Amino acid sequence: MFPWTTNSSFFASAVVNSMNSVGSGKISGGIRSRTFDSISWEMIVEYADDTSCHIKEIGIECGILKNGSHYSAGVFMDIAKNLSENVIGVISAKAGTQCSVTTTLNYSRRQFNMAVASTVGVPVSMLAATCVFSTADKSNIIGTTMKFGTMGLIWSHTQQHTVSNTSIQTVVQIHYPIGAYFSIKVKRANQTYQVNFTLFEEEFGAEALGVTMLLQLASYSLHRFILKPCFKKIWNKFMKPSYDDDIQNSTNQAKHEEHEALIQLMRKEAVRLTAVEEQRKGLVIIDASYGCNRSNDINVTIPLQLLVRNSKLIIQKDVDKNSLNGFYDPFPYEQKWLKIRYKFLEQLHECIISEHDAVEIPKQNHRIS
Repeated sequence: MFPWTTNSSFFASAVVNSMNSVGSGKISGGIRSRTFDSISWEMIVEYADDTSCHIKEIGIECGILKNGSHYSAGVFMDIAKNLSENVIGVISAKAGTQCSVTTTLNYSRRQFNMAVASTVGVPVSMLAATCVFSTADKSNIIGTTMKFGTMGLIWSHTQQHTVSNTSIQTVVQIHYPIGAYFSIKVKRANQTYQVNFTLFEEEFGAEALGVTMLLQLASYSLHRFILKPCFKKIWNKFMKPSYDDDIQNSTNQAKHEEHEALIQLMRKEAVRLTAVEEQRKGLVIIDASYGCNRSNDINVTIPLQLLVRNSKLIIQKDVDKNSLNGFYDPFPYEQKWLKIRYKFLEQLHECIISEHDAVEIPKQNHRIS
C-alpha cells in the first residue's frame, strides 16, 4: 500500500498458487480514496485468466469482465439496517448477466442463527430459510437449509465436528427433481480432502430419503462416538506434551520478531484510518488477539483495523486467518480463536470467533455496553 494523499492511497498485490505441479496466479491493484468523511470509494483491477475492473462506493459495486474477446458488465447494491438488537435486514440487488432483488432477515442470538430470504429475478426466483446451531466452542455445528423456487425444491443438512485442527463435515442434499447427493470433507491444517457421492438421480421414493438420512446419521455416529474420542486420546498422550515443551522453548521467536517489525510498518496507516472511523463514529478496533487465550497470543489490533472498509470488517469463512497480513500461526497444532474488542456508534462490543469461521462485525449481539 502506497499513500498518495491524506485521503487516498494506491495498493497492489500478487498471489501465486501451485497444486499438483500446476501453477496459477493473480495480479491486482487499484486506488482507494475517501471523498468525504462518510463517503469512500475504491477501484480494483485484477488480471488472472480473465481481466476485470471493479468500482465500489457506499455499498454499490459495478464491474467489467473481459474474457477473450467478450465483455460483460454488472452492478451490485447492498443495503443493511439493524431492525432490533438481534435482527438485521438486508436488501441486495444486482443487474447484468443475472438480475435479481433479494430481501433477507437475519436473526442471531448466542449460538443460534436463522435467516429467511426472498429472491425475485432472472433466471431464478426463490424463497429460502436457513438455521444454524453451534456449541460455544464451535466444535460442533449443525445447519439446515430449505429453498423453493423456479429451480425446484432443495433441502440440505450439514454437520461439522472439530477436534484440535481437524474438522469433518458431512452434507446431505436433496434437489427435487434432479437428485440426491452426499459429501464428506476432511480438513486438517491447510490440507482438505473431499469426496462427493451421487445417491439418486430423478428418483424420489421412500428409499432415496431413507438412504440419505441413514448416511447422515452414520457419519455423525462415527465421528461422535469413535473418531472424536480417539483423536483426543492421541492428542493428550503423544502430541500435547511435546508441543507444550516447544511453547516453553519459544520456538516462535523468529516469527514474533518478524510480526512486530511488520506491525511497526502498518502503524501509521492504522492511526489515520482509526481517526477517520472515530470521527464518523464508525468501527474502531480497540484490542484484538489471535491464539489460544494464552500469554503468548499475538496482538492483531492494527492488522484488523487496516481491513475495515466503510465501518465494516468482513473476512470470508474460506480465508485462512494465518495468511492475513500481520498474522501468523502461534500454535500450529491447536484450535485458535480471534478475540476482538471494538467500538461502534460509541458503544463497546466484544466477540470471540473460531479460526475456521467468517468474521462479520459490527453486530448487535456483540454489544456489552
